[in-house]
Amino acid sequence: MNCEAEAVVDCTSMNAESNWSDPESWTLKAAPSEGDEVVIGPCDNIVIDVDTPILKSLTVNGRLSFKNSASEP
Repeated sequence: MNCEAEAVVDCTSMNAESNWSDPESWTLKAAPSEGDEVVIGPCDNIVIDVDTPILKSLTVNGRLSFKNSASEP
């Protein structure tokens, strides 16, 4: 068993909201695809605005929210 503590990232302010579907929201400049291991960083503020693929894993260290409806901006 690994009991090492992870480093704490000081995030004094959350990044502006960015859409899951926007490639610029992601480090690799591409939205996640099926089977990916996705990590939402400590200062990231991602809004799921599309149907997501089936992921291998999703780790949320920041903020992840869902758009309420297709008509919401």
